[in-house]
Amino acid sequence: MKRVPLIVTILCAIVIAFIGCQKDPIEFGNVGVLNIGLQRDCKTMNKGAIESFDARVTIFYSTEDTVAYNCRFADMDGDGRYINDPMELDCIYVRREVGFWVGVWAVIQGDTVTGMSDPTELLYLSDENPVMDVTIVLEAGYPRIVMSTSTEIAGEDFIIYGEVLEGGEQLEEYAFAIRRGQLGDDEKRIWAKRYLTDSDMEELFSYSDYEFYDAEIFDNDAKRFGCALEMMDFDSVEYSVVAIALLRMNEGDSIQRAIHSPVVSMTISGGGSFYSQPTGYMNGYGYVDLGLPSGTLWAYSNVGANSPTEYGNYYAWGETSTKETYDWTTYQYCNGSETTLTKYCFDESYGLDGYTDSITTLENDDDAASVNWGVGWRMPTDTEMEELYDNCTKTRIEQDGKLVYKLTGPNGNSVVFPAAGYREEGNLELPGTLGLYWSSSVLQSEPDYATTIYVDYDDDFGMDPKQRCKGLSVRPVCVQSKKKRK
Repeated sequence: MKRVPLIVTILCAIVIAFIGCQKDPIEFGNVGVLNIGLQRDCKTMNKGAIESFDARVTIFYSTEDTVAYNCRFADMDGDGRYINDPMELDCIYVRREVGFWVGVWAVIQGDTVTGMSDPTELLYLSDENPVMDVTIVLEAGYPRIVMSTSTEIAGEDFIIYGEVLEGGEQLEEYAFAIRRGQLGDDEKRIWAKRYLTDSDMEELFSYSDYEFYDAEIFDNDAKRFGCALEMMDFDSVEYSVVAIALLRMNEGDSIQRAIHSPVVSMTISGGGSFYSQPTGYMNGYGYVDLGLPSGTLWAYSNVGANSPTEYGNYYAWGETSTKETYDWTTYQYCNGSETTLTKYCFDESYGLDGYTDSITTLENDDDAASVNWGVGWRMPTDTEMEELYDNCTKTRIEQDGKLVYKLTGPNGNSVVFPAAGYREEGNLELPGTLGLYWSSSVLQSEPDYATTIYVDYDDDFGMDPKQRCKGLSVRPVCVQSKKKRK
């Protein structure tokens, strides 16, 4: 077995400190070095020899922190054992005096392979033993499942989903384990295992904090399973949720085993409540702090609505009052068509007589939120819409045949966007099925369009530009006390 000399690892640390490649932001004096040797299982070994491959190494600390490294592993001695090469700046640094497990993921000759250190035993580095060698066997072909980030509310039920990523033909029964709050140390040890045995499940059953729910395949899709939870059985707080699947027993197997997804934190809508109450008010209108990185505060309801699920008013982009007909002939900032724009136009081919300006964001006098709700309110920018989309969990809710989307922020607070439809010419189109919400940002490539957020029965929740003359909903943001979160 080839062992990397300590002097080499120290030199690596010095080089990495200077070039900024150290992935764990801890002073070198507080870390040690982990040397990993990887061995392939029989299935992948039979596909032929290879000299090296790339792999992702994840350190799972007992403190719930994780650090990931992308490393190259090479068979330096030709004995089928692959090690990470510190000379290639692939040193793996681990905190001293903190317990950890090691997981490895790679694709070798088309096979996805994974491996993990013994999940029943935490590894430690110390001042006396700052370097450790660990051997991990990589296996291919085992099934993988994950929790889906998509949830749904149907009547009084909250529906959660899991997804099969690989090996669904080897699975036969599905379930979810749900626990209020965060995991304890003993639970982390169990969920760190790749496979669960009967004794592991018995230990989980013994914990009073856990509830187990059988799942079923949805919509004849063998890769998606789910479970309907009664909301009255839950509080609107954070839960730890894990998807579980039983492996089919083959001839000769004597022990039933199960696989599981990574543990995820999820806020389950409880007590029949669909959304958070306002966390503050400006000019008599409520806003909700979702815990977004920028500190943006989103309005509790639409402009013109009296509740979060009420549709409210419809506005053409850049107009601040409602009207009977929504088309280019009635649009304020054009002369009858999309190629005769008179404001917010940076392309002369769209402007009246070649008109252009450099304005790409609505001014206050043209902002329906600012004009109707007063100082402190405005329409969101496309960047703020992207932040909302990227940082919130989306839950589709159907009430009385009408669609509402609930967005839950990082802090567990939520807002809802009803599918209010839109106005085109003199008609209200697709209420209860589609919702469109203006941003304050004109589309950079085509100034006759502006960016929107949409909610839709078919396409779920996303962003899409729409022509400025159409009548869409407006969900304001509050600009007071906006503090960027670190």
